[in-house]
Amino acid sequence: MIRGLISGGPPPSLEAANNALKAGDLVAAGERFDEALAAAPTNVDAATGAAYLAMLEGSYAEADRILASVEQEAGEQAGDIALRRALVALEAGNLDDARNFGEASQKAFGRLIAAEVYLLDGEIEQATPLLVAVKAGASPQISKLAEDYLSLLRDPDPRVFGLAESEALWALGDGELAIRPALANMKSLPETHPNKGELVLVWAGRAIAKGDVESARAFLSIGVASPEGQEWRRAATETLIACQEGNVAVCEGGLGALSDSAPADGLADARATGAYLLAMHDQDAATRLAAALPTDAAARALHAAGNNDKALESVQDAALRSYIEAGRR
Repeated sequence: MIRGLISGGPPPSLEAANNALKAGDLVAAGERFDEALAAAPTNVDAATGAAYLAMLEGSYAEADRILASVEQEAGEQAGDIALRRALVALEAGNLDDARNFGEASQKAFGRLIAAEVYLLDGEIEQATPLLVAVKAGASPQISKLAEDYLSLLRDPDPRVFGLAESEALWALGDGELAIRPALANMKSLPETHPNKGELVLVWAGRAIAKGDVESARAFLSIGVASPEGQEWRRAATETLIACQEGNVAVCEGGLGALSDSAPADGLADARATGAYLLAMHDQDAATRLAAALPTDAAARALHAAGNNDKALESVQDAALRSYIEAGRR
């Protein structure tokens, strides 16, 4: 977390709060962060911790109020506070505030959020310089996201810009709304478009992750070859469709066959997704697929399958651990 700014050091309860948070004890963490904030109202660490717990509870207005209360005292960390306020606004569905706080943060991720909101509004001129700045000064992962957006925006085919809007919708949490427009744009793209095969796989995978079998099949039916070395992703999506439809034999068999062609991380993601989709149909089969995968995606699938003990063996995130433990009691 961010270092506190209170003179004389952080309040004693702050260390206990951070320890409780790391252990996944959200109730104790919330109590200790509240104590720390009461003892040191301008302490940035205490405020960000208390705001995080408020956001997990869905108290977005309270989370923003807590962050705003320390913004004037944050000094060099004011950008971090603005970025956190952008994330709170995004969770609350307030895109205008997410854009404004993200841009004000002058942080790469904040600028990316602001650019995505501008894209939703069709404001390319405002989005483009933000994306250029992110591409030039961000971590490789965030820089790649900005580069991908810029590539879509600079494409001479106007249908590709529609894909940029769908990408922004997906990134900002409106995945279901993003899929159908992306499908319409993808169908109309010429077969010779250099990125069409990759885009088809990306969006087919996203569609089935949302349980949208019809759209996933429609993406895969678009007549374009998969990029070299990526054929396994098409097979994985076809298998995940079977998982969503409750076809246990095809689901398990298809995921098992992927072990010969898919990279380890891709196979783990496919198995966790398959288990989650299958959980509503066959809890035992879902458990077989996700058990022993040490990922949060697997933990969510195992939780959906009603096997919280196995889910706790897989979970990595402290907040998710606390959520699963609460469900087990």
